[in-house]
Amino acid sequence: MRQPPQLRLARPMRRAKRNWGGCLIRGLVVLVAAFVVGFMLLVAGSAFAYRAIAADLPEIGDLEAKASSFETARIYDRNGNELSTLVDPETGNRVRVTLPEIAQDLIDATIATEDSRFYQNPGFDPIGITRAIVQAAQEGEAVSGASTITQQLVRALVLSEEERTERTLRRKIREIILAAEMWQKYDKDTILELYLNEIYYGNRAYGIEAAAQTYFNKSAKDLTLAEASLLAGLPQAPAFWDPYTNPDGALIRQTQVLNLMVAEGYATYQRALAAQNETAVFIYNLTPPAAPQVRHPHFVYTVLQQAEALLGAQSIYRGGLRIYTTLDPEAQRLAETAVTDARATINNAGANNAAMVVVQPATGEILALVGSADFFNEAISGQVNMALAPRQPGSSIKPLVYLSAFENGWTPATLIWDVPTSFPDGANPPYQPKNYDDTFHGPLRVRPSLGNSYNVPAVKALEFVGVCNFINNVQKVGLTSLKDEGCATGGQPANYGLALALGGGEISPLEMAGAFGALANQGRYVKPFTISRIENRLGEIRYEHTQPGAEAQVVRPEHAYLLSDILSDNSARQPAFGLNNPLVIAGHRVAAKTGTSGSSRLDVRDNWTIGYTPEVVTAVWVGNTDNTPMGQNASAVEVAAPIWNRFMSQYLAGRAPVDFPRPGGVIDVEICADSGARPGPGCVNRTVERFAQDQPPLNADADFSRVLPIDLWTGLQANERCPESVQEATFFDILVSGQPAVWERERFVAKQWVETTGGGQAWARARNIAIPLTLPPEQACDENTPRPEITINQPTERAEVSGIFDIWGTVKAPNFNGYEVEYGLGENPGGWGLIQERRPTPVENGVLATWDTANTNAAGPVTIRILLFGPDNPYNPEAGPTVVEERVTVLILEPTGTPTATPTDTPTPTNTPTPTETPTITTTPTETPSPTPTGTAVPPTETPTLPPPTGEPSPTPTQEAPPPVETVKP
Repeated sequence: MRQPPQLRLARPMRRAKRNWGGCLIRGLVVLVAAFVVGFMLLVAGSAFAYRAIAADLPEIGDLEAKASSFETARIYDRNGNELSTLVDPETGNRVRVTLPEIAQDLIDATIATEDSRFYQNPGFDPIGITRAIVQAAQEGEAVSGASTITQQLVRALVLSEEERTERTLRRKIREIILAAEMWQKYDKDTILELYLNEIYYGNRAYGIEAAAQTYFNKSAKDLTLAEASLLAGLPQAPAFWDPYTNPDGALIRQTQVLNLMVAEGYATYQRALAAQNETAVFIYNLTPPAAPQVRHPHFVYTVLQQAEALLGAQSIYRGGLRIYTTLDPEAQRLAETAVTDARATINNAGANNAAMVVVQPATGEILALVGSADFFNEAISGQVNMALAPRQPGSSIKPLVYLSAFENGWTPATLIWDVPTSFPDGANPPYQPKNYDDTFHGPLRVRPSLGNSYNVPAVKALEFVGVCNFINNVQKVGLTSLKDEGCATGGQPANYGLALALGGGEISPLEMAGAFGALANQGRYVKPFTISRIENRLGEIRYEHTQPGAEAQVVRPEHAYLLSDILSDNSARQPAFGLNNPLVIAGHRVAAKTGTSGSSRLDVRDNWTIGYTPEVVTAVWVGNTDNTPMGQNASAVEVAAPIWNRFMSQYLAGRAPVDFPRPGGVIDVEICADSGARPGPGCVNRTVERFAQDQPPLNADADFSRVLPIDLWTGLQANERCPESVQEATFFDILVSGQPAVWERERFVAKQWVETTGGGQAWARARNIAIPLTLPPEQACDENTPRPEITINQPTERAEVSGIFDIWGTVKAPNFNGYEVEYGLGENPGGWGLIQERRPTPVENGVLATWDTANTNAAGPVTIRILLFGPDNPYNPEAGPTVVEERVTVLILEPTGTPTATPTDTPTPTNTPTPTETPTITTTPTETPSPTPTGTAVPPTETPTLPPPTGEPSPTPTQEAPPPVETVKP
């Protein structure tokens, strides 16, 4: 048995007491009535306006004679062919009964629902009218609603067929005046009895006795509370709340009636709850009466629902209206045949039912509608219109998810990692979606992700957009049944999660057809409709459909075109669908999307296929009416798609192909096929993609292969803040999409897939990508990045030195790897000797080395050089370690000979030289190299180094030097 919708009954509030009144009360009511009528007349304009309104009021006359005298209304297709008569007066069900012959629960339910102050008001409800006037003033619309039982009877029996369908202030005033007259002429019981015998309850049942017999095969006096509350809710929209075709809706309406009965004191909460539970058991097993032969019944009943909403439920079933519809008889025939002839395929897939909707995108006209595989088959609940029934759309919702992503900056080339990913789900275990083929496909652009209908990319697209943002966004393309109370109240979804990207919500085929129609119609949404115009028996137009204006443009034409371009790209469907698939219509460019809902391949509930050209959009649903699972592995491409293909092939046969109009704002750009960015130096596979002009692809520096200047001291990206030791290196850059909060996760799962899975390693090998991946540094040098520091404080430039002295200074750096002190003859030495061998400890403003110049056997200018060593170059091992240097030139004095003693009594004193004050050393480099425009460091100059002095004559440039050391002047 089907599970009923989750309904709630309100707690009891109070019990209304009937006041049968007396002369005094009646007089007071007359005064109130006069006041309200006067107020309404004042709103109308003036006393003169009142005379103009009331001058030609019809006579109340004999209501008994007026009852049941009406002319049959008729429904026509778009070509003027008659489809159905709403009621045949000769055969329509109508049995007159008195009030005592009607169950009190039905009387109470009717009063609570239609006119809670029926026995107190003077034919109209001053309170309700005042509320309606305020509402009309606020919303800027004509006064509607607030109709009492007496007013409804006036409308049904007294007003002309033309006037009863009007929704104007004039009609409302006339209706109130006539209701007051009727109240004065007839007692309330008579009015109520006439109403209950006159009102239409759907399914050709006029009056409560006929309704009781039609729906429950019993007399009106024997109705239970469950049955009475169900029937009392029907008159306002008998086609919409029809318990045969819409049992879930009928249950919801009954709950509204029961809540009103509890609030008015006509039923206790416990009784009402028992009635609701009773109805949930029997409503799905109601047996419809033998229906007259109606051509295209589900389409006709859809027309009735829309007519009820336009003119009022009770107004359309009398008065000889002529309802002209949008139905294309040839399209309807093809649709019915396609569904009927597929019943064997449907049954073999473990399903029992199917539905189809065909809409003209540019106008919204419903050309064909098939609500079930067999309207008269009770075994499949054939009278339930599955074209209007919300069901989970599966992957057919994905184009609308990507539409929202496009509107937030994504493009057809945006890269998404289709790899195992866990998504947090509150207190529940993490959500870990899989693809239908149980395979992960690595980095994919949006085009193949959508074309192949892969699940993980779609979930990441919805994560990027946000669940509530998506739900709010798709309202503009007609998905009004997709709502979440949490989004409306707190901004966080209460009922849906990321599985919504895979069709976790419930949407009707008609709504889905309308939404796809917006893509087919260059972003203009036109709500699907069935009624083009309604005329009275004299041919006067009572209603005519009008097309929307500029407000219909709800999607950018560029985005609509890009999605249509992807959905019509048969190459983009590879490898999931194969080249020869049922989404291809020979000779025509058709955009299409399948959908399969269910918790797994073993639990399939719905199959969908929706496809379109600029001329027509067709939505097909296949499944079980009661939502039980279909057969295992039942795929939409095997079940729903062939039905869709048959209809589209036949409908388009003989028609000239029509391509999707390309907006001027769409451009073609060459991209790297692997990354979706503009091709970089390492890009091998290239392709052309289409973009909105203001949403181009990423630049080449976002490609997988990136060449970056690297600061060898820190490993950060080099820039003007770290120019000393720069090496250009090639990296594998993991390009990710989504909100910044998920970038770290995306890089992690991508790296893990590439390095640890067979699929990822194969992907890397095919592109000559080394594993483990060499990833670029995420940070660049800034003002806080530590730099190598090397200074010589003593001796100073051109200082005179001799003998033994200390060399003072500072040597420190990030990733410090030692320093060395050398000397060379002259100001530009050709070779170097060792003063201090390499030491591993940094020095700050201390002694770097002690030098005995006597060992040089040289005089004059000598250059001292400090070499500061850093890390080895990981990108060019042959280059040796990273080195910077600092130099200072000093003057070595000639050695002073030993003086000969003079034979004098008084020796001549030798002057002691005054020590020279050491100046303060500035550590600012004497030369700052500028980076080249390309960001590539200038190669360091290689200078040969001599072996250390051995006490032999001074070193010469001709001596053999050890291997060169890469140096860069800071």
